[in-house]
Amino acid sequence: MPMTATRILILTLALTGVGNLASAAEISMPLYSVSYTASYRFGILTFTADTDTTIGWNDEAAEYAYQTRVEANGLATLKFPGIANDQGRFKLDCRGIVPVENQRDDGSEKLDEDVFTAFDADNHKATVNYQGETLNFDLPPGTVDPQILSLAVMLDMQQGLTLGTYTALDRTKIKTYPFKAVGEEELETKVGKVSTLVLQEGLETDIRTRKVWVAPELDYLPVKIQYKRRGKTQATMTINSLARNGYGPVVACEQPASNAAQAKTD
Repeated sequence: MPMTATRILILTLALTGVGNLASAAEISMPLYSVSYTASYRFGILTFTADTDTTIGWNDEAAEYAYQTRVEANGLATLKFPGIANDQGRFKLDCRGIVPVENQRDDGSEKLDEDVFTAFDADNHKATVNYQGETLNFDLPPGTVDPQILSLAVMLDMQQGLTLGTYTALDRTKIKTYPFKAVGEEELETKVGKVSTLVLQEGLETDIRTRKVWVAPELDYLPVKIQYKRRGKTQATMTINSLARNGYGPVVACEQPASNAAQAKTD
């Protein structure tokens, strides 16, 4: 996708942290395939898994498609022998990320643990098929599924917005995720040395917290994610490879587009 003057302005402001974009903006989603290695800790044991995520554009359907596959390694295959697969579709408009559907296969033989979610973003509703039941939900505006939560955060940062609180429908629970920027760090990764912004999800005093290292030069793609429980690291994901495939179509908006309940311009 050609770099329009507006897009260059958006990225420049996001990189410098100025982010005062109360007027018209152009938005689009980066298309890519990225792989991570995840390290999980259970007591004194540590296991690893490979995670691969692809974001693509379907021109015929005029929407984005995504897929995330997680495959355990070594002894972890005894507990997780199958490949977990998350896939779905979403759109991008001046509301932000607009989920269409999500299908989650946890990789086990228990089909009742799989979940299918159909979103009706226009009416702020969703239908979930889970454990043999069909459940209906009324959703706060901007709600996404957990697998594309990171894209909602990326979109805000690309526009120079201050991060806020995001909402996701996770199986049968509506959860909120407050994000804020807490620092900067340069990391050595499998894709080279990258300058990152460090994001914190939740408070340090929360039982569960998450830190995300995002790279402005990679459209704020996460290059490292760390999960903690009661202050102890439970899992860490680090980037292994990245293939960038351009951008989806540009959407012109009069105001910045955001899924956050409390996002605002600086």
